[in-house]
Amino acid sequence: MKQCTLFVALVLLQITIILLLIYQLQLGEDTGKEMTLKTKGEEEFYQTFSLTGTYYADFDINYIRDDQLNGDPATNDRIYVLLTKDADMYQVKEAHTKKMTAKEDEIVLVGTYRYENKRAEEYYVQYGFEQIKQIDVYGDFTNREPLLVSFDFSKRWNQYTLKTIRKAE
Repeated sequence: MKQCTLFVALVLLQITIILLLIYQLQLGEDTGKEMTLKTKGEEEFYQTFSLTGTYYADFDINYIRDDQLNGDPATNDRIYVLLTKDADMYQVKEAHTKKMTAKEDEIVLVGTYRYENKRAEEYYVQYGFEQIKQIDVYGDFTNREPLLVSFDFSKRWNQYTLKTIRKAE
């Protein structure tokens, strides 16, 4: 009898945890802030080709200027990037190796420092949402066109949901 009661208690605990996680994920989508980012057009290619399948987006915010970064990060260190809204899209305001707080119209993203480009005097930071699967579902795009990619961003668990992709004007 004790084993049956223990089994039922564990099953109820698992169900409660699963329902709590589902609630947290839904709450993140409901309270998220829309974030639009611009990608860089790929000028170095000689040919223009259509984007299909999985596309690795190269966003403007992946490149942080030398004067915007505070701290001395090593490869794979966590970087906190403060974005501010400029017209329709978000741009890098500053980045730091320590946590930052955002104001009403700002967003703090958590990224991973990858490398420094000394010639361009900038740092490359990866966020984890650069890989876009089945880009051709969102429209017909080529490698040379800069795109505007919109995400729903929730501070809870650093969550991103891809909403739309459109050509930059």
